[in-house]
Amino acid sequence: PAAKVQERYRYEDRFKTFGSTYLQFKIIEGLKFKTVLSGDYQVTDGSRWQGVEAHRNGASNAQLDLSTFNGIHLVNENYFSYDKEIGDHEFNAVLGVSAEKWQDKMIGRLKASQMVRQVHLIHLVMVLSLIMTAMILVLKLLVLNGQWVLLQEFT
Repeated sequence: PAAKVQERYRYEDRFKTFGSTYLQFKIIEGLKFKTVLSGDYQVTDGSRWQGVEAHRNGASNAQLDLSTFNGIHLVNENYFSYDKEIGDHEFNAVLGVSAEKWQDKMIGRLKASQMVRQVHLIHLVMVLSLIMTAMILVLKLLVLNGQWVLLQEFT
């Protein structure tokens, strides 16, 4: 039971910053234009590890996940406002538009199970390469010993 706790690890490191700025112009008496730009930026690095003893299926469930996430969020608002006083009455009107953009990107995500498949493929390629090298060496030895004629009769 203790191994199920000790053979698991999860870590996340997050940095986030945000800000906002605006410009406001008085066009004529009572009419103003305001533009606002705000946004935030986030970077998250994460890792998650589960060892062989952490699950009843053992090595088949062992895994390591590594990831990096970048996110940008921007907001732009532009609007006119009009304020007018006539006697005891106040009138207000607002006309504007707002745009928002989210952009995020998973920079890297690596799972140990994917690594295992890649390692198996690399091993297969290496074994095939060794077999091909051995076959070439055998052919060279046969040619050097004058047995090339014997090989040509069989092909």
